[in-house]
Amino acid sequence: MKFPFYGILALVAFAIAQVIYYFPLLPETVASHFNNAGQANGASPKIAYFGLYFLVVAIVLGISLGIPRLLDRLPISIINLSNKEYWLSEDNRFGSIAYLKQSFGWFGVMTLLLVIVAFQLTFLANLDPAKSFSSFWLFLSLGAYLISVVIWIVALYRRFHKPPA
Repeated sequence: MKFPFYGILALVAFAIAQVIYYFPLLPETVASHFNNAGQANGASPKIAYFGLYFLVVAIVLGISLGIPRLLDRLPISIINLSNKEYWLSEDNRFGSIAYLKQSFGWFGVMTLLLVIVAFQLTFLANLDPAKSFSSFWLFLSLGAYLISVVIWIVALYRRFHKPPA
């Protein structure tokens, strides 16, 4: 689980660097909501907006690092897997839990990357005099995220669908 863990830490460091860089550049009231045309239609105090950013990053961080830590401690009855009697048996539990931990780490990397990109787009929109938001990049990022989640789900399904013959 080393790489997803270090990937999450690197993305958190990047988010902190974003805040350090953009906080002094943005006005005291920032555009925080945009319509379908990319025009600002809602605003927030800068401190509240950056607080929201930290809250979202903390939630994603808590989920992506917290769930893997809980997997070792959870009773088998709570873990929902296909054929869990096989995958969570004494012989296979260690490998299955290790795979799930790694998988949740990657999910955290994907989700944190999406959050960082979305906030980056709002930071850039606030630096634009027209306060225009690039919906193209958001939808491209969201599409990439959804494709990644589908691949993640398929990988989990293929790994745990049925025991080896």
